Amino acid sequence: MTSSTFTPAILVFFLLSGSILFALDPTKAITQYVQDVWTSDHGLPQNTVNSIVQSRDGYLWLATFEGLVRFDGVQFTVHDKKNVPVLKSNQISRLLEVRDGSLWFATLQAGVYRLRDGRWSAYTTSEGPSNDSVFCIYEDRRQRLWIGTNAGLNAWKDGKWIRYTTKDGLTNDSIRSIFEDRAGNLWVGTRGGLNRLSNGKWTAYTTKDGLSHDKVLWIYEDRWANLWIGTQDGLNCLKNGKWSNYTTADGLSHN
Repeated sequence: MTSSTFTPAILVFFLLSGSILFALDPTKAITQYVQDVWTSDHGLPQNTVNSIVQSRDGYLWLATFEGLVRFDGVQFTVHDKKNVPVLKSNQISRLLEVRDGSLWFATLQAGVYRLRDGRWSAYTTSEGPSNDSVFCIYEDRRQRLWIGTNAGLNAWKDGKWIRYTTKDGLTNDSIRSIFEDRAGNLWVGTRGGLNRLSNGKWTAYTTKDGLSHDKVLWIYEDRWANLWIGTQDGLNCLKNGKWSNYTTADGLSHN
């Protein structure tokens, strides 16, 4: 685990009003807003927050290294190994609320879990995923759940698991990011390059093709269908089949 994967930081929320988290007005300075700060002194079990999700019922869910936390704007409720018997690790890496309202969360040591209608379910290597060290989770438009582990990519739908590894065309089995673009292509970032799954076929992109680094940490598509890739050594943009790289030389504070 590196600082590029998880950023230890104090949790800060802006403009939390009732159950709605509003976007900031870009025309205003940050000093014009009231800022509330919560740390372990206020009820958080730990100050490293790896992921945040606001569920449809208005609660904020936080992934920490000391458990899953629910926040109602006033109080923190911690779910960990002490009060959730099915939970085998407190090190939560990612959160995701899927279309059916279930909350999924990934751990760094004990697979993935689902919280649905108050019921907890565990999915470890004995239930299907290729590895219990999970870095990312993603739901595509067909409601397939994708699980990125340290030993391959896994797809889950209707209780069935499909695994993908380097034997199937991936550049590396350690999966760090997953994203589906508007055309329906699935992009997968690994420790050894970027991969695209289109019509059942994998295409690989590495530093040989224009990436600034083969460790891909984040993937995002902007409104103009440009693909932005965050790597271990710089930001990359794929536009009309051509790569552009951005580093500290272009104004980034860090690569």
